[in-house]
Amino acid sequence: MRPVVAAKREKAELPEGWKDSVSLHLVSSRVEQKTTLPDDVLDRAAVLFSAAQKRFAQMEPPRAGAAAGD
Repeated sequence: MRPVVAAKREKAELPEGWKDSVSLHLVSSRVEQKTTLPDDVLDRAAVLFSAAQKRFAQMEPPRAGAAAGD
C-alpha cells in the first residue's frame, strides 16, 4: 500500500522528509538482515538512480538567499 494513501485514510499527516526516513530505514533493515537483492532489482534501482541524477544535474542551482518555492 502506498504511504500517502494510507496516511490520508487514517487522516494522518506525513512529516516533511518522510521519504528519506523510510528509505534509510529500509536500507538499514536490509543491511542488518544481510538481505541479498536479486540482480533485476539492483538493475532497476541503478536505472532509477541514474535518471534521478540526470534530472538533478539539469536543475538550476538555488539563488543565494532564495527561500524554497520562490
